[in-house]
Amino acid sequence: MKIKRILSAFLAGAVVLGSMAIPAFADETGTTEKTYVAQVGGNKYETLQDAVNAAANSTDNTVKLLSNASGDGVVTKDGQTVIIDLSGYTYTVNGKLVGSDGSMTNGFQLLQGSNVTIKNGTIVVTDDTIRGDTLKPTPYMIIQNYANLTMENVTAKGGNKTRYILSSNYGNTVLKSVNFSAEYSKVYAIDLMHWENESYIY
Repeated sequence: MKIKRILSAFLAGAVVLGSMAIPAFADETGTTEKTYVAQVGGNKYETLQDAVNAAANSTDNTVKLLSNASGDGVVTKDGQTVIIDLSGYTYTVNGKLVGSDGSMTNGFQLLQGSNVTIKNGTIVVTDDTIRGDTLKPTPYMIIQNYANLTMENVTAKGGNKTRYILSSNYGNTVLKSVNFSAEYSKVYAIDLMHWENESYIY
């Protein structure tokens, strides 16, 4: 019957449509909508690193995470004062690691002269992150610190390749209500270094 043919054609069309990938729609200008992960003052940024960089040149030095996010490692500038408020969310480092030439194995690198506060959330570094120099997966350390660092209400988690959660090499470090862990059973939660003079290597 004609009705049956129409119904069959409709159902066949529905099956084909259900198996198709649905594309992301662009706006009227033809560009896709940006995803913002962090905010400084009234400005929003697509990466946490962009937000940290912006805070160095802003009267508002607080970076607020807007949602659970992931991306590359993060470096603070020499002499920068910044508050990274994770706002109860998780930032996962699963892209390129950071650090100095030949040792880009860090999730975060906080340089000397900086005053850094990280609070209210979780930092995760995954095993598949890659070094920024060799592009090999070597997430050796979650935070390499040379700054005056305060961590408050923060959980930091590493994987099987993580050897250090926090390596504190310079400046003052204050820890309040922190939880450090990794899948690697012999991980060092805190590593303290002492320099005999004002020079240091990072």
